[in-house]
Amino acid sequence: MTVLPTAGTYAARMTRSALDDDAFEHEFTRRLHAINQRVTPRRRALLGALRSFNKPVAIAELRTQLPGEALSSLYRNLEVLMRAGVVERIVTSGDFARFELAEVVAEHPHHVICEQCGAIEDIDAPHALEDVLHDTVAQVSTTSAFTITGHRLDLLGLCPACQAVQPSAVAIADTSASIISK
Repeated sequence: MTVLPTAGTYAARMTRSALDDDAFEHEFTRRLHAINQRVTPRRRALLGALRSFNKPVAIAELRTQLPGEALSSLYRNLEVLMRAGVVERIVTSGDFARFELAEVVAEHPHHVICEQCGAIEDIDAPHALEDVLHDTVAQVSTTSAFTITGHRLDLLGLCPACQAVQPSAVAIADTSASIISK
């Protein structure tokens, strides 16, 4: 069973600011060395690109920042960085996937994801929600055989562009929301 910090501590820890440059460099170097991988100029550039976007990004967006990078190298380096725990892959609808810096080197992310096109945005969760999630994680860790290592909150819906194309889906969502709130 995992021992988790108290709810107030948890909320404060999970909404911390991103690491400064030196701490960021130290953490990703330490994590790469822990899995017997080197810090290469390409991995450093990839992390820099992810950091500059400050949001989950698709491979196509990463390639705009890394124009000479072969697609196979990009995927291979992302895989290494995911194994090191420095990058996380977020699977959205269909074949869409986005990549972002992991919580160990960035802020604790929650997302809103478009079910149609896969667009994704980071959202800030209120401390009260983080506290409820913490309490839920603590309860599940005592009633489940799982060792809980964290949580992820992704809200699904339609982005403004997809709402414009599918107005009937928005009407259905509005009706569902009003039924749920009654």
